[in-house]
Amino acid sequence: MAKSINHIKTLNEKELWEMIASYRDNFHGQKPLMFWFHSNQDLDCIKAQINQDFSDKTKVFVYHRYVMQLEKEQLDYCLDVVQQGHFPVICLMNDHSITTDKATDDLISFVNENFDNYDIVFN
Repeated sequence: MAKSINHIKTLNEKELWEMIASYRDNFHGQKPLMFWFHSNQDLDCIKAQINQDFSDKTKVFVYHRYVMQLEKEQLDYCLDVVQQGHFPVICLMNDHSITTDKATDDLISFVNENFDNYDIVFN
C-alpha cells in the first residue's frame, strides 16, 4: 500500500488564511489542522506571517519541525494540546516528509485519522 495523505481540499494562500482564521475563531475541540506545503519557502513565509499576525493572547499552537516531522510522539503531543489544552493546533508540514523511512503506512493512517489535512498550493 502506497503512502498517501488524504487531503480534504487543496487551498491557495487566501483560502489558507481564511481556514486558519475560521478554525481559530470557531474552535470547539476539532481535530488539528495539518497543512502540507510543496515548497519550504512558502512554508517559511506562512510561519513568519503567523508569528507576526498572532499576538501573545492568541491561543494557537503552531507545530513545525524542519526534520523528523512525522514523529508519532510529536504528533501525539499535538493531539494532547487540543484535547487537554483546549486550544487549536496548526501543523505546518513539508510534503517530502511522507517519503522518509519514518513515514510508515501505520503512521500515515494515524495522520489521516487524527488530523484534517489540506494540500497548499500557491500560485
